Amino acid sequence: MLESIYVIKSNIYFTWFALLLFFVGFCFSYLVDLLNIRQLTVFPHWFFRVMSKFVNPRVSFIQNFSVIFLFNSISIALYMLSGLFIIFPFAIAFMTGMNIGLS
Repeated sequence: MLESIYVIKSNIYFTWFALLLFFVGFCFSYLVDLLNIRQLTVFPHWFFRVMSKFVNPRVSFIQNFSVIFLFNSISIALYMLSGLFIIFPFAIAFMTGMNIGLS
């Protein structure tokens, strides 16, 4: 835990920049929804449908756990792979904000 705080503290400018990109993406989602840009709304709506189908109180605990575990594993792998190219972390911060705003 202390190591995580140290990493954030030593990279405070990158942390604030990622937060800013997330917020800009979140605000951009309002324009996407207002202008009905279909290409940018397909993924969040598809993801919401799939998650609401697989993760709900009617299914077993094991299925809920498995779906959440698989999703988190894929997310962590994508975040790790995003470090390979310099623009990907910034694009992921922006797209995460936009997708959360559209959901």
